[in-house]
Amino acid sequence: MVRFNIGAASTTKRAADGEVQTNGGTPSKVPRANQLEIETGPRPASALKKLPETAPVVICIYKVTDKAGDLWEKQFKDSDAALWQVQISHDARPVVTFF
Repeated sequence: MVRFNIGAASTTKRAADGEVQTNGGTPSKVPRANQLEIETGPRPASALKKLPETAPVVICIYKVTDKAGDLWEKQFKDSDAALWQVQISHDARPVVTFF
């Protein structure tokens, strides 16, 4: 039986406080928070804040299964009813899907 020894498996020694070991083997100092420089990158494009008053209504109908009892046993245990999924998308205000 092979025994595992964590000390033998560890090849790097713990670096002194404030230093980090690099691949070169020489310790380098970690900068303090007040020494960091913040770079400003590109800002994301702003999204429309208000939806338009008119937009197309997209309706997608998918047939999930021919036997709804496969997925919904409680309601359609012995039934041969098909199960369908209906998705409605309308990106406008007021929305058509609001009940």
